[in-house]
Formats: sequence, C-alpha cells, structure tokens
Amino acid sequence: MIPSKTLETWNTLPYLSEPPFQTMDRDRKLFQTFSLPTLRFYRWSKPAVSFGRTQGIDSDIERSFLQRGIMVVGRPSGGGMVEHREDLCFSLFWNKETQSIPWNVKESYNAIHTWIAEGLKELGIETTMACQKDADNGWCFTSAVCYDLTLNGKKIVGGAQWREKNKALHQGSIQIALNPETVTALQNQFKKHFNVLLTPHE
Repeated sequence: MIPSKTLETWNTLPYLSEPPFQTMDRDRKLFQTFSLPTLRFYRWSKPAVSFGRTQGIDSDIERSFLQRGIMVVGRPSGGGMVEHREDLCFSLFWNKETQSIPWNVKESYNAIHTWIAEGLKELGIETTMACQKDADNGWCFTSAVCYDLTLNGKKIVGGAQWREKNKALHQGSIQIALNPETVTALQNQFKKHFNVLLTPHE
C-alpha cells in the first residue's frame, strides 16, 4: 500500500479590521518572524491610501488625503498607490522551500490570482485575468497588469510582492464589497487549489 502524501501546512490568522498603520505593522512583523507559511485576511478600519515601499508618495498628495480624513501609510510590499475603503485584503507569507506556492514571481502571481478567481467564481462573481500591461499612472487599480483580475473591464483584484533572501510576501486587495463570511469560502478554496492544510493560529 502506497502511503498518502502529507499535505503542506499553512497557518491562517484571525480575520481583523484594524487601523492602517497597525495592520501594515502586523505584516512587517509577520514577514520577519513567520516560520510556517501563513495566510491572513483583513480590512482597514479607517479609509486609507497605501503606497509601495519602492514608490514613495508626493508630500502634496499626502497632504491632500490627510485634509480629507484619509490616512496614508506605506506597505512592506512594492507596487502603486491603493485606496482602501470597503476592499477585502489578504497577505501570504512563504519561503523558497514552500511547495504549494511557486517561487518564481510571475508564476506565484498567476497561482495566487487563479485561486482568488476560483474563490470568487464559487461566490457567483466571474472575473477575467488580464494578459497584458496597461499604462501606469502610479495608481494600482487604474491599470491592469498580467494576472490581475477584472470584472466587466474594471480591475478588481491586484497585488504586490516583496522578497528578502528566501522569504516572500504577497499583499492583495479585492476591490468589491464582500461579506466577512466570504473569508471562509476563500480559505476553503485556498485549501482546495493549493492542496494544503490550514491551521488556525493566533
């Protein structure tokens, strides 16, 4: 009898709604300290604009957001500016030895967004995966790049990554209103798509 293959184990963290600086600090700390690969979903408790670590943000633009009560915070990942209001966000942490997520950047984007597309389809939302790069004006969700997901021609799922030695972080945003209960459906689709175990971890 051939023994069954042991499934790879991922940690999954509680779904949280936190202030912008707190939720990005959480990802920074997790990136430095995680041992098992980790998945978490979260929302932003206050309107915010995040920007990638390699992009920065113009001081006049930052001031204009702050005057409107919109917080501005840097992400530990790269990419352009993203406005956060009702979006559902997710972060994945893995290392080069992780079997379920490809280490190659393009392949990992494809795998991660294919999972999200399948999860949204289970929820009755049919998306299309972009296959070419549009013009970039600094805002992440005004232009679709390869593997981003669109709905009726509008980009609704994008992500940014950061690599440090043998560690990887993917931060993604689903820019449509979803109930908190959909997190469970997306977690179940994650287990199915990547053939892994998800274990709760505080």
